[in-house]
Amino acid sequence: MKYLFSSLGSLGYLYPLVGLAKTMKARGHEVAFVTHKKMASVLEAAGIDRIPKGLKDGESFLRTAWGWPQEVIRQMNHLDYACDLFQPDVLVRAELTVGPMVTSHHRNIPLACLGMGTYIWPKTLEERLEKRFQGEGTKGADHSGKLVSLVSDCIGKSCEMASLPWSDDENHNQAHDLIKGHLYMLRSCIELEGFPHGLPDNAHFVGSCIWDREHELDADVTQWLDDADQKNLPVIYVQHGGPKVNPDFWPNFVKALTSQPVRILATMDKPEESDVPVPENFMVRETLPEHAVLRRSKMVVGLGKSSTMLGALSHGLPLLLFPLWSEHPHVAARCEMANVATCLSPHNPDNVTVEKIREAAMRLLDDTHPKREAAFKMGQKLTRDGYQRAAILLETLAAENAVIMREDLGQVR
Repeated sequence: MKYLFSSLGSLGYLYPLVGLAKTMKARGHEVAFVTHKKMASVLEAAGIDRIPKGLKDGESFLRTAWGWPQEVIRQMNHLDYACDLFQPDVLVRAELTVGPMVTSHHRNIPLACLGMGTYIWPKTLEERLEKRFQGEGTKGADHSGKLVSLVSDCIGKSCEMASLPWSDDENHNQAHDLIKGHLYMLRSCIELEGFPHGLPDNAHFVGSCIWDREHELDADVTQWLDDADQKNLPVIYVQHGGPKVNPDFWPNFVKALTSQPVRILATMDKPEESDVPVPENFMVRETLPEHAVLRRSKMVVGLGKSSTMLGALSHGLPLLLFPLWSEHPHVAARCEMANVATCLSPHNPDNVTVEKIREAAMRLLDDTHPKREAAFKMGQKLTRDGYQRAAILLETLAAENAVIMREDLGQVR
């Protein structure tokens, strides 16, 4: 069978699909990708073909423009060229790629989605978002409903601009069905999800599905980590959005852990714009090979991105989360209920004082803390044959060309 994968031009969206495509290829299937042209070298190194946008390649699958009708039309054009050339039996999309939904609908090709660590279009938000993360000023409380409306409007406008048929009366319901597709593969497990019975009937758990190229750490980072090992200092890995994303967090975090017997390895967008001095026990970089760092870390600090959560838990590491917006509250709610994270809402200044940050971080480093054992066990569940389960589901979709319903929840433990 032939499987055509589509991803936004970002490694966070691309890498999980690359792992799945390589699994399908190893099982004897043909695979190809449509994505932004800057991802071509990554796919080539992985031994996977990227189909260009046309005879003359161009921009498409821009992450920063994913919800714009003009970008969706670019995706549709790219997919039309690829479908004519490759003749796929199944389309497999990453979350937030809208073009494949329209292509699937108009070309009658079954559609699968490899979703992130939370299902971000739930049936009933109140059933799925822990109450304590609402009413604190978080922008994530109505995230799911807004996304459905945004995608619905985007598909309708894109079809209108492309002169494709689309029913305004059924716009919202059709869009929701297209978001789910024929098969929704959720990068989670039943123990982490917390709300399994609120999931769509065609959502299946496939574990973390993490793939990454083998990267070596820079010599200075390696030496710094080796020195931490020699001095028996635990390493905390921090994924911080940047000095402008959450301006109050970083100064307090630095004050909280400067004098503590720990090493802090942090990634931050545009670190040169931060006016907070970097202490001796801190190292800050704009980018780092995540999994090489996680293998040498003892806990992870972040905002609550799915990729951060899945990376940490797949390595058996507990998290300290400061959920801001978007999916962050959803991720934080699941992690807290699964007892694998401590969550401090930055929307309440009393939650992010120097003292509270220090106490929360140092407690999570304690080997006897129950969240450490819970995170370790969760990692075992998330990394158990996820890609093989996803591959079997895709093969079933290709054979049946119909919605793949979840028979029961026991089969995904």
